[in-house]
Amino acid sequence: MVNKMFLYFIGTGGSEGVPRHNGTDEHSKLSEVYSFIRRKQPSILIIGDDYENILIDVGTDITQMFPRLKLDAILLTHWHHDHIAGLYTLRWSENKIPLYALPDGDKEIITSPKNLQINFINEFSKFKIGNINVTSFPLNHTVPTIGYLLEENKKKVAIITDTKLLPEKTEQFLKKNKPDLCIIDAIYNIGVNASNHNNIDEACKIGLELHCNKIVLYHIAYHNMDFFTMTKYVKEKYGENIIVSYDGMILYV
Repeated sequence: MVNKMFLYFIGTGGSEGVPRHNGTDEHSKLSEVYSFIRRKQPSILIIGDDYENILIDVGTDITQMFPRLKLDAILLTHWHHDHIAGLYTLRWSENKIPLYALPDGDKEIITSPKNLQINFINEFSKFKIGNINVTSFPLNHTVPTIGYLLEENKKKVAIITDTKLLPEKTEQFLKKNKPDLCIIDAIYNIGVNASNHNNIDEACKIGLELHCNKIVLYHIAYHNMDFFTMTKYVKEKYGENIIVSYDGMILYV
């Protein structure tokens, strides 16, 4: 028993990653100087109190990173390729892996799941993985998308990606359940008003309005601020309880 819920951030970038291939933008160039601020596609490993291993999205191939990791579940937020690319190799896992996802998915994976055990869920579905209680909730994106609230030992983690602000029913649900840690889509730079993702200020506003103890900015694209600039910006404007994620970061609640 570890008596904590640990979160390992495997990938924290957008679909292009950082650096972008052959990118001449300042963010990509700086990441070549400081390799630790490079970003893979989105994926988070959650390790529960009883060593439950849960993947939130699989944007990158993890089979070489964790060749012996036994997964208790994979939770997909949606079926965009930057969130499912790693499923293609995980299908060949020797053991069965439960996969929870919305019904409208990738035809190849659904028709040939191999050792993925697909469980179709919808918004506000409730289920349990080991000792971790999971509830899905709807988000605002270009395709049907859900976030997840994970609860163990009265500690709650909310996964809020990909989204533009929150549907009212999700906002009410999260305010009622009071997550300790909120991981929030912040793909765009300040001042960008897009219909499919938050900018930095929108992400911070969501976390602050939900009164999260810790807010993690996540799913950060190459065209956004670099890690150093964004960290300075949010600390000066919003305070110490907002942090900028990076690949390899470990948090616990």
